[in-house]
Amino acid sequence: MGVAITNGTTFLGVPLTKVRNVLRAWHRGDRSDVWRIADLKNVDLDPRTVMVLLEELRDRGLIGPEEQEYGAPVDGLTDAGLALSGADARARTPKDKARRILDRFLDACAAVNARNDLPFAIREVWLFGSMLDPGKVDVGDVDLVVDRGRPAAFEGSLVERYRELAREMGAGDSRGIFCGYGDQGFVERQLLHDGRRHPILSISTTLDDLRDMACPCQRVFDASRGGRVTEPVLPRHPNSAGRSNRFGEKRRMPDLRALRQSIQPVSAGLIARRWLSWRQETSLSPWPEDHPRRTIFAHNQSNAPVIIVDGTTPKRLKANVLMKRISFAHCDGCRRFGMIMTERVYPDPERQFVSYERPTSALIVEREIKKEGPSTVYRLLITDAAHVGRYVDFSDFLVAEWWLHLVISTDVERILRRDLEAGISREVVVDTLVQSDKSLAGALAQSSLFERPFVDEARARLGLSIQACSQPPFELVVATA
Repeated sequence: MGVAITNGTTFLGVPLTKVRNVLRAWHRGDRSDVWRIADLKNVDLDPRTVMVLLEELRDRGLIGPEEQEYGAPVDGLTDAGLALSGADARARTPKDKARRILDRFLDACAAVNARNDLPFAIREVWLFGSMLDPGKVDVGDVDLVVDRGRPAAFEGSLVERYRELAREMGAGDSRGIFCGYGDQGFVERQLLHDGRRHPILSISTTLDDLRDMACPCQRVFDASRGGRVTEPVLPRHPNSAGRSNRFGEKRRMPDLRALRQSIQPVSAGLIARRWLSWRQETSLSPWPEDHPRRTIFAHNQSNAPVIIVDGTTPKRLKANVLMKRISFAHCDGCRRFGMIMTERVYPDPERQFVSYERPTSALIVEREIKKEGPSTVYRLLITDAAHVGRYVDFSDFLVAEWWLHLVISTDVERILRRDLEAGISREVVVDTLVQSDKSLAGALAQSSLFERPFVDEARARLGLSIQACSQPPFELVVATA
C-alpha cells in the first residue's frame, strides 16, 4: 500500500519521477550539494532546475520539520514529502491479471505442502490492500502475508537440508556465516516463484504486521483446511486489537497546486558552491566556448564565491579591511544576500595546501518578483559593493558576473515554470539595477551581463514558447497498492 505516480505526470514541467528522485537524494544526505543531485543518473537535470524544484517543494510543505524517534524535529521531509519520496512509478496491473498471478502463487504453496521432504511449509496466506477494494480496477502490487512453518514430520538440520536442496536445484557454492540464509532464499524462490518472484507480489513474512495495521484482509490459503480457501473479507485480522502506534496513518499526497505560495526568488543558499567542476562551468557559462573570459574564469581556482545568507561569514574566511567596508546585516538568502569573492592563501611554496581564504571583493544583492499588470517583473539590485586594493581584480569581476548570471537565470526559470504550471504565458520583464557608486558595481553595470536576453534564453533552454503553456496540471494518484 502506498502512493502511486501516474505515468506521464509532471510537476512544473518536470517528470514527477525525477522530482521524486530529487527529493530522495536530498533527504538521503545530499541536501548540502544541489549540484551533485543534478548529476545523479536518475535525475540528470540542469542544476538550476534542481534548485527551483527544491525551493518549490519547501514552499509547498514537502520539505520542513521532520519528526524524529528521539529528539527534536530536524529539517527534512514532512508527511507529504515522505509520501512523494516513497511513491511508486510502476505501471499498474489489471485486477484480472493480478488474480492470475496470485493463483499461480497459491498453486505453488499447495505444491510445497504436498511434499514431505522440505524443511518448510506454508501455513496461511492473507491478502490485503487494493486487491480487496471493489472500487479499484487495477493495482500497483498484490499485498500478501505468508505464514511459514516447519513441518512436524521434518527431522534434521534446516541448514543442511536447505544446502542439499540448493545444490540439487543448481545453486553455486555459498560461503560465509550467512550462507544458510542464501541457500534458504534460493530454495524458496525456486519452489514458490519458479526462480524469481513476480514484481507485483509484495510479501511480508509475519502476521504481526497485518495484525498491527488493522486493515481489511482476507485469508486465501489455510493448510489446515487443505490449501486454498474462500473466506469473506474481514475489517481487520481476528487477533488485531486496533492499529498499532508503529504504523502511522496512510500517507496521502495533498493537492500541491492548492499549496502554491506567492513566488519568491530562489534561496541563495541553494546556489552556494565551494568549487565548480569543468562540466558545471562549461554547461552554465554565460560566455561562448572560445571567449577569453571563459578561459580566465575556468583557470581561476577561487571561481566560487562565498554566499552570505544569514548575515554571518564562515570561519574559513580571514577577516580584513574589506569586511569593515561592507555590511551583511539583514541578509536572508532570498530577498537579500551577500557575495564575497576570495583568493586562496597557500602556506607552502608548492601551493599544495590552502591555509585560508582572503576576501578580495564583495557585493550586496537584493531581489524581488512582482506582478505588475499583465507582466511579471523580476528585479535585481546591487545595493553595495567593496574591494581591496586600488583596482578591482578582473578575476573577481568575472566571478561576480558568472554567478549573477546563474542567480538571474535560476529565478527566471522559476517564474517560467510557475506560468507553465498555471497554464498561462505572462510577459516576464528582467530589470537589473546598480545602486552603488563603487568600482565593482560600476564595472558590472557596464558589462554585457545586464543586457542579456535572460527570458528568451530560459525559454529556449526549457523548450518553451510564448504559447507553450498547455501542459496538463500536476496530478498524483494515491493508491493502496
